Amino acid sequence: MSFEQLYRQLFPDLHRYAFTILEDHEWSTDVVQDAFVKYYNQLEAGKVIAYDKAYLYRTVYNTAVSQLRKRATEDKHSAFAAQEGAVQMSAEEQRVEAERSADMRLIIDKVLEQLPEQCKQVFLQSRAGGKKYREIAVEMGLSVKTVEAHMSKALKIIQEFIRVNRDKLSLIQIVVLYELFC
Repeated sequence: MSFEQLYRQLFPDLHRYAFTILEDHEWSTDVVQDAFVKYYNQLEAGKVIAYDKAYLYRTVYNTAVSQLRKRATEDKHSAFAAQEGAVQMSAEEQRVEAERSADMRLIIDKVLEQLPEQCKQVFLQSRAGGKKYREIAVEMGLSVKTVEAHMSKALKIIQEFIRVNRDKLSLIQIVVLYELFC
């Protein structure tokens, strides 16, 4: 099958697949086109790709997830910069950013509400405070093993929260939650 035939045959399905991940038509189109460019470059370099369709689906997936992570990181950085007053935004951009930040704060609060109190304290000291397990153990009068157990429990509860609520969360929110907590 020629490259053009493959492109015409698989583009619609790959675009739908990318859209389920990215939830944006233009972005999905760009990701699928990038996947075909990578595929074409591999062929031009003389590489043999045994399973064209599988290669393209995997490339779309990897590119989409990478782009989501990049956007989530950019969102975190822009939120931080906005808090520091380093970014000048239009009123509409500020409203949208404030809405997005408020939504994320509500989701983070809901996640943390799921944790038992001592477990939450251990988790926050580790993740938000950047403390080592030994430091937390000394400050809270716990053994290091107990701190490890609290962290393990917190991560399981957070992952379960994300799993149960994934239909209510956008993919970007899920990626941000995983980057913040897991």
